[in-house]
Amino acid sequence: MRLETKDTVNQPLEKIYALMRDDLAQLAPFLPNIEKIVMLEKEELKPHQHRRLNHWFAKAEIPALAKKYLKPEFFAWKDYAVWDDQEHSAEFRLESFFGKDLYEAKGKNYFRAVGDDKTEVHLCCEVTIYAQRVPGIPKFLASTILPLIEGVIVKILEPNLKSLSKGLNGYFQSKSN
Repeated sequence: MRLETKDTVNQPLEKIYALMRDDLAQLAPFLPNIEKIVMLEKEELKPHQHRRLNHWFAKAEIPALAKKYLKPEFFAWKDYAVWDDQEHSAEFRLESFFGKDLYEAKGKNYFRAVGDDKTEVHLCCEVTIYAQRVPGIPKFLASTILPLIEGVIVKILEPNLKSLSKGLNGYFQSKSN
């Protein structure tokens, strides 16, 4: 499943890029379905490349049929990202707290100046879910429950991707008041 969005934010590129790379936790209150984001590690790899490890904690409404199998930790993930200051991009992979092999999620985000005070934010994520690897799900049920799991993940990720520009604008508005 591919999740992708492109939007424009009325702030300069460097401001948006620095916030996303170094202070992502500040955006959590402005993103739907996200309880908090915690930066655990940051490291300079090269003069223009930085590695970041953030932990995301989502607020999820789990369908009744899936509650038996999906615990809240399923909706918390590690975000391993390498930020490239020359390209204004972030290449990332996500890993569940619940288990490293429950899904594969990776992508690359780009940030482009489209004016002095406008930035295009392009977010891309490719997600593959392995329902048969979720603890407690019998193999014969995996194909039946996969659409439920995908549905919950899409309900968490997609609104945050699509409303990131709103979240960024909300964040900067709160700072100007």
